[in-house]
Amino acid sequence: GALHFDPAQSAGIDLGGGLGHLCLAASDQGGLDPRLLDEVVVRFRMGGESLRPHAARPRKRLKQLCQEAGIVPWMRERLPLFFVGSRLAAVGDLWIDVELAVAPGKPALRPVWSGRPELF
Repeated sequence: GALHFDPAQSAGIDLGGGLGHLCLAASDQGGLDPRLLDEVVVRFRMGGESLRPHAARPRKRLKQLCQEAGIVPWMRERLPLFFVGSRLAAVGDLWIDVELAVAPGKPALRPVWSGRPELF
């Protein structure tokens, strides 16, 4: 199921199942554009998700990103995904879609995943 996430509430959410805690923290080091985050939903992978982590590269499927990063197969289904509407905005604290991000030096919200299990 999806967990509704209120970016204005800094406490974040407990992911349960030994997966740790997820929040969005104010940052000037780059991150998600706060103006786009009225309604954020956190859910787990269903398959077919993609995002664009680098401006100079095309969108990639989440499956491919996980394989390239060496994330162990049993954790790939347990990565918390931030959605804004139907768009995948971020994968835990690993990747942010450049189309929903702001550059360092501007107000941003950065995903912080504390107590996260071993992924690699």
